[in-house]
Amino acid sequence: MDGSARLVALGLASLAWGCFGDKVLSQGGGGEGEGAAASSSGSSNGGGGSTSSTAGATSDGGHGGDDGGGAASTSQGGAGGDGGDGGAGGGCPVPRVFVTSMSYPGNFAVGQDDAWVYAQSLCDARALAGGLGSGWEPWLSVGQKGAIDELSGVGPWHLIDCVTSVATDKADLTDGNIAHGIDQDELGAVVSSDQEVWTGTQQNGTPFGNDCSGWKSTDLFFTGRRGKTNNEGLGWTSTANDACSNVRRLYCFEP
Repeated sequence: MDGSARLVALGLASLAWGCFGDKVLSQGGGGEGEGAAASSSGSSNGGGGSTSSTAGATSDGGHGGDDGGGAASTSQGGAGGDGGDGGAGGGCPVPRVFVTSMSYPGNFAVGQDDAWVYAQSLCDARALAGGLGSGWEPWLSVGQKGAIDELSGVGPWHLIDCVTSVATDKADLTDGNIAHGIDQDELGAVVSSDQEVWTGTQQNGTPFGNDCSGWKSTDLFFTGRRGKTNNEGLGWTSTANDACSNVRRLYCFEP
């Protein structure tokens, strides 16, 4: 091969190598790029793991708060229950007596078989209205039955306030004097002075004889014996006779 041909051959070889070498270098660079991308992806995944861990801690903290709140609520509920139990109270330790807040005509038992039993129902009605329960008995004589004999309790009797003494027993109730006038009604209110009360009864608890014909008539021919609430002498049960058309109160005793 002459010199000119040799130079042409070397030139073509050099040109071919240049093209092939650029291609190889280009492929090698792509590999490095993919490695970098993989590394970046790995970092991203690691970050996701960290984020997930943080979210889990927050969730646990929330549950912890809920548990704490539940414990506080339970504790407060228990304390409230104890406070409610402390509110119980007791009743009056002694028998009581009151004068009715309502007044009745002398024939209040008209149409009834037994005037005393009916008067008892009137006492119970007032006692229930005052929250005092039932079983109360009227201080009332009817016909030949005296109030003292109809009274089943033995005392001592106090007013509705449970403090003011009226009489220690039946003997004290009928000896002509009581410790205090019966001037509180079933609600515990003090009635105005000299309120009049149907009794038909003498100071010793026996019938006076004037009872509006068994508490069933307002005829002018009949009268009824009455007492007064502000009287501590015999007048508490026996003050004067009264027209049966008038309206008067009743005394009610707790057995």
